[in-house]
Amino acid sequence: MPDIQVNLWDKFVQACAVFGLDALLRFPESTYLRHAETAALLRGLMQEVYEVGRARGVRLPEDTVDRLFSGVSALFDRNPSFHSSMYHDIMAGRPLEIEAASGAAVRLGRQYGVPTPLNFAMYAALKPFAAGMPSEAARTAGIFQSGRPPLQTSSPPRGHMFAVSVKNRRR
Repeated sequence: MPDIQVNLWDKFVQACAVFGLDALLRFPESTYLRHAETAALLRGLMQEVYEVGRARGVRLPEDTVDRLFSGVSALFDRNPSFHSSMYHDIMAGRPLEIEAASGAAVRLGRQYGVPTPLNFAMYAALKPFAAGMPSEAARTAGIFQSGRPPLQTSSPPRGHMFAVSVKNRRR
């Protein structure tokens, strides 16, 4: 008889990585596996969640991450326009299920003593969008329009290190 925990964790390992990374990167197509660094990130995210499941006592097979990674790769090859529901949610400004995915992986990792730095970084980066698009104040301040904080256009305060170095160069 199949172990339902293995089936649930199989889906959890894949969902945490794909949903979060898809929402975080927001590539126009699911092309992030074409880049060695983002492919390694996807595999690393899966590996962390796999380790949490194993620490929790779930009998996930040793080939879980390789098998799931291959499955995701095949899915993206067949359908390059594929995007996860979390990608569609973030693009539409809707609330994200980040707490149930990466947030849960991070909390369970802490509970079972399994480091999850990649999942934590993804969780932290998406957390501001958990309730949907950040407030109107943040948008009008320009924080989320370009993905970078607004440039400071005023001069640095008198005595500021930059102001001093500029002053000394003019001599």
